[in-house]
Amino acid sequence: MHKKIYIILGFLLALVAFGIYSGRTGSAFSQSSDMLIRAIAYGILVGGVRAVIRPKAAIVDGKVTRHDAASFVEHWGTAIGIIVLMISGLLMGWPRDQWMVNVHFTGLAITLFCGSFFASDYLLSKNLKKLIPGKKDIIQGTLQKYIQKKPYHNEGKYLSSQKSAFLSFVVLGAVVLITGFIKVAVHTGLIDSLANETLLQRNTFFHDLSGLMFFLLLIVHVVIIVILRHWPMLKSWFSGTVDEELIKEEHPVWYEELKKDSEQDVK
Repeated sequence: MHKKIYIILGFLLALVAFGIYSGRTGSAFSQSSDMLIRAIAYGILVGGVRAVIRPKAAIVDGKVTRHDAASFVEHWGTAIGIIVLMISGLLMGWPRDQWMVNVHFTGLAITLFCGSFFASDYLLSKNLKKLIPGKKDIIQGTLQKYIQKKPYHNEGKYLSSQKSAFLSFVVLGAVVLITGFIKVAVHTGLIDSLANETLLQRNTFFHDLSGLMFFLLLIVHVVIIVILRHWPMLKSWFSGTVDEELIKEEHPVWYEELKKDSEQDVK
């Protein structure tokens, strides 16, 4: 657990150091725009290695490792990057505007690296399908379960509500990223801002709107966790483990998969 906390602190300290340095040396967009490409490339590479050496989850002494160190970096690294993007995006236009633009750039680089790390890992390990919601996940596992209070017991490693939230975040995040890359292209001179003024105004509108919707969805996501008291699952993002009995009760499909894997390992 302490190692994971150090990782978060490392990200934050690196961000502060870069922000202070870049605020004195001009625009990070114009000086290091290739950093974004490198962030994606390195993320894909590291994620590919992770997919190959990914350990199997197993029941050990009544505990199951739900999130290891790599998962921790993927999740919290992306979260830190997104939070930096949202805060710096809101503060742009205030005094020391260039400094805030550079912080925004840093948040984008962190998000792209950790997001690419996650995407490459889950795609190559074929675990992404476990996060994509089906019709039953959205209707029965989310809407009917939480709104109509109907029981739903077909839960795998990820709850149906988690899958539905993941899809929503991906869709909104994709809009934010696409419109954001267009803004980066303007900063780096790839797009003439004067010749495409109307297009860029619309792009900024959709960038800000999708960013706001993403922020509101994040708030709803956190509120739901608090209201529904999903404390054990939230705690696992810090401790890394969950109790076997909880999995047996709340994630029966995943529990059966774990038992099957354990039996195969014994054979």
